[in-house]
Amino acid sequence: GQESQIFSQYLAPLYARWQAELNYPQSEDVRKHGIAPYLTEEEFIGLLRHFALTTFRKAMVEKPSARLFLEKSPNSTPHVALISRCFPRARFIHMIRDGRDVATSMIVASRTWGRSWAPRRIEDAAKNWRESVHQAREAAKLSRDYTEVRYEDLLRNGVEELSRLYRFLGVSCSEAEASRIYDECRFENLARDRQSSVFKNRGAVAASGTAERKEPPGFFRRGQAGDWTQHFRRADVGVFNWISGDLLVELGYANG
Repeated sequence: GQESQIFSQYLAPLYARWQAELNYPQSEDVRKHGIAPYLTEEEFIGLLRHFALTTFRKAMVEKPSARLFLEKSPNSTPHVALISRCFPRARFIHMIRDGRDVATSMIVASRTWGRSWAPRRIEDAAKNWRESVHQAREAAKLSRDYTEVRYEDLLRNGVEELSRLYRFLGVSCSEAEASRIYDECRFENLARDRQSSVFKNRGAVAASGTAERKEPPGFFRRGQAGDWTQHFRRADVGVFNWISGDLLVELGYANG
């Protein structure tokens, strides 16, 4: 399935509205309308959980034998606290990639299919990456079920890294099976198979006005590590290091 954005675009705004209602100053000359008089905090969280589960179950019917459900979206990073509230048993896998490669990918996307959301300047891309990494790492403080994986390690040692992640999830996976999955999910294979296929939109009208859509041209780019060296000018390197260089050093992508 596609990224649902269920936390960033649906549940988070609802929860923010709920919190604003609870925190609104109460006085004799101020009145705030809302649903707080009718629900407790736990009842409200329960409604959010039900909303998410109802959506997820639509995807889960595609594979009834599945034991776990994976919800993947970079936009979930600011909402790890809400995710933990809704799903206390959630396990977090944080994929980290060299921020300069992330910036390159976003800036290139901003020129075509990502123009509605992707940053166009190195400064904004560097801030975006820095904030996202810090926000996602908050999950480590909220849950013991948190691990990190490097994009570059998946490219170099994919079978080993996949096996480690399956162990983290408590799912048995032989080396042969991990190897098969790794081969199927190589970037070049996904780019070939997914670019030519369509995904269905069950709504009455999809965003494109059709019931089926292909991924936009340029959606799959290179998937390489170190591609930023082909795109960054010397000034770009300086700007990125000024904003997020310390995090590059902390993560081992650059020398201090």
